[in-house]
Amino acid sequence: MNCIFCVAAVETRDHIFFECTVASSLWSALFSLNGLQFKHHSWDAFFDLAAACWKGKSPLTTIMKIASNALIYTIWKERNKRLFQSQSSTVAEMFIAIKELIADKKEDPKERARLGLHSKQNRKGRHFFSIALNA
Repeated sequence: MNCIFCVAAVETRDHIFFECTVASSLWSALFSLNGLQFKHHSWDAFFDLAAACWKGKSPLTTIMKIASNALIYTIWKERNKRLFQSQSSTVAEMFIAIKELIADKKEDPKERARLGLHSKQNRKGRHFFSIALNA
């Protein structure tokens, strides 16, 4: 079966999650939000890199773990939506969905506490999250 996104290659795990132009666009956008560069990886190489580099509970490590899972989930969900429901989203819509998943995870009070995120109110009455670096 060809890739449901680009139709340019056979759908493999490496292709759909890393090599496809849709996937690589999402990874690049996600990494650039965090000041990082994404290089096309295979599934195994990416998770070897993640296991070696994203250790501990630093805010960047935690966000990248959540964000990577959100991206993989979004790609798989979009694949199934296109395949089984004949509906599709743009790459921009998919990226918004990823950011919403990350925000939802940070909105959960237990998850915020685990991540060391604390809600505060600024002078204009708007809530924002600060990161407790000792968490």
